[in-house]
Amino acid sequence: MNKGLKITLRVLVTIILVVVLLLALVKVGERIFFTGFFTNAETEFKIPGLNDGYIPQGFEKIELEGKTHFLACGYMKNKSSSRVYLLEENGNILKEIKLFNEDGGAFTGHAGGLTYQYTDNGNYLYISGSKCLYVFDLDDVLGDDDKATRIGKFNVSTLAEGVQGQDEVSPAYCKVFDGYLYCGSFHDQANGYPTTSNQHFTKGEIKNHSTILKYKLDPSAKYGLSLKPEAVYSTPSTVQGMTISNGKLFLSCSWGLSISKIHVYDLNKIEATELCKTDKTIWNNEYPVYFVGGDNYITTISAPPMAEEILYHDGRIWIMNESACNKYIFGKFTSGNYLYSYYYNTNN
Repeated sequence: MNKGLKITLRVLVTIILVVVLLLALVKVGERIFFTGFFTNAETEFKIPGLNDGYIPQGFEKIELEGKTHFLACGYMKNKSSSRVYLLEENGNILKEIKLFNEDGGAFTGHAGGLTYQYTDNGNYLYISGSKCLYVFDLDDVLGDDDKATRIGKFNVSTLAEGVQGQDEVSPAYCKVFDGYLYCGSFHDQANGYPTTSNQHFTKGEIKNHSTILKYKLDPSAKYGLSLKPEAVYSTPSTVQGMTISNGKLFLSCSWGLSISKIHVYDLNKIEATELCKTDKTIWNNEYPVYFVGGDNYITTISAPPMAEEILYHDGRIWIMNESACNKYIFGKFTSGNYLYSYYYNTNN
């Protein structure tokens, strides 16, 4: 072997060793920086689709044949059909379902949060997207085929279906719980995600710029939902997902490389406190508006960047993360490849 080749090989080996060392330091550094999180967290399973352009967003639990399964959804970097995954409790992929519009074209929308309900008139899967909830037939999603076709959409608004108005909320996440469907908006003014002024509320020194609309489930209605909400919740910015358990409201907040925050609130105190006083005529003063924050705040859990939708299962907060997808990549070198669950006792 000539001298020049030996030098080249030594340089390459040195570069590889330096890169490996840096990656190891990044992982160790993350574990140190988020010691409080990883001390109480467990690695559950690898998030599906991370290396083929899938961008994880939504996450929900579903019981099938007496066993716990999960539904996960997201959109694609290459603008192909958005996806839903059906997973076993250990993360094993049972189905990868591609989504399509009513006309047969690929559904390429921002598949954000997802949730579902069973009714006597049909079983519905709801996916939050731009300006509305997209509605799919849950039986179609869970069936033998590897695709599902959209059956309609539901405007997240205080107005009647199909009516355009300034009161519309663009839902980033959604959750069915205890007879209601909750749809929430995402706000981050600095990064190009404003919300309409009717969603801005202030209480003391706290300013909220997002809302959650609470709809009564109505099995006899189209898509299983009442046309108008029963209440509005004023929420903080950058909310990516929510879940409820034992009277506790959990909001997952994140943006970019910033630390993810899972805020915990006492839902009973929220609904018992004085309503927001508003002259915002867009709401027509017909809806109780509850302020999330202040006296009903309990604690905040810090987590690695880019936490998306969350759910509460088996005494833990399960956290979907998008940092390791091909759109962002950096999570491949940290903890972002895996779904983690964080122990939190809701009885406290």
